[in-house]
Amino acid sequence: MVESSQATVTHLMDKAWLKVQSGAFTYQDAIYDAVVELAKQGIATVTYPSGKTDWADVAVRRAVMTGISQTAGQMRTFDLAAEMDCDLVEVTAHMGARPSHALWQGKVYSISGKSKKYPKLSTATGYGTGDGLKGWNCRHDFYPFFEGISERANLPVDVTENNRQYELSQKQRAMERSIRATKRRLAAYDGAISETEDEVLKRRLQNQFERHSAILKTKENGCLSFAIRTIFIPKRTEFGLLDLTRVFRRKRYMGIIVTLLSK
Repeated sequence: MVESSQATVTHLMDKAWLKVQSGAFTYQDAIYDAVVELAKQGIATVTYPSGKTDWADVAVRRAVMTGISQTAGQMRTFDLAAEMDCDLVEVTAHMGARPSHALWQGKVYSISGKSKKYPKLSTATGYGTGDGLKGWNCRHDFYPFFEGISERANLPVDVTENNRQYELSQKQRAMERSIRATKRRLAAYDGAISETEDEVLKRRLQNQFERHSAILKTKENGCLSFAIRTIFIPKRTEFGLLDLTRVFRRKRYMGIIVTLLSK
């Protein structure tokens, strides 16, 4: 990404975050405005210094949501802990966390590092770094903890089961990314078909559009089947068929759901 484009992306990310912080915009509206502005300037993707490339909407959403999370952590936890003279915090835990985060989630830490019993928060969790607590796409949070008064609300999860669920979630996300890529390709074909007056080219484009439409349907059904098998079927006694029909209202999905639940 050239320097001018990089500056534009950075500016729009900051602007989106400030909109949300002002309270006048929802994060969805702020992200939408930023993506529209990037599209107007012909910036569809964002390339990081590491060489990784993301679609603009993905990059903006990640930046805004991470910024909101970090600000909330600073105001709600650090400022509150300082006000109450509390040096300990408890980190939340959830299944399906990335393996590196699963090692430190659900534990108590010392903000200052002066505790002889609990590790220092930043050292143990990587707080303050992109790959650590409150970093990129991190859903963990932390709250003041008073030893002898507070009751543990979170406990470390089984690492093996956590990693299994993480791998499943990564597979599903890969399927979803593939679906979005196919939809973008279909949008490009559709636009080209509308613009061209060459009948031979139009037929070729139409053939590709129909081919990838069928591919999209196969991918969507595959993703749905995977989600049901890995998320809902293991919990069939908790959710049941009735709850699934509320989640998947489209009639074309119901045959898949009934077939899978009968196995």
